Amino acid sequence: MRTERNGTPPPHDTVEGLGTLYRYDSFDDFKRVLLMNVRAVCKLDDLAFIIHRMGAEMAGQNIRYAEITWTPQFYLSPGLPIDAVLEALNEGRRRARHNTGPETCG
Repeated sequence: MRTERNGTPPPHDTVEGLGTLYRYDSFDDFKRVLLMNVRAVCKLDDLAFIIHRMGAEMAGQNIRYAEITWTPQFYLSPGLPIDAVLEALNEGRRRARHNTGPETCG
């Protein structure tokens, strides 16, 4: 499972290896993984992709509606304008709703 996006290699080569990242022993562990993930989001297309994939995962679990919480400050630091960030998120929501069905807000 070796994929790379935006020149950022994954921290592990297997799904099992990635799973070990999400076992936190402390808040610092959680913060480290959160910031690692935030740094991998570099483009507006990344945001749309993430929301669309989240919708597909939710559909697979028969989830039809979700309120998603996010932190805008994380995604504005690379210089992405807030209007463009919101539009990318909304595009991902539209694709998810059209392709897989879940309705999301946040």
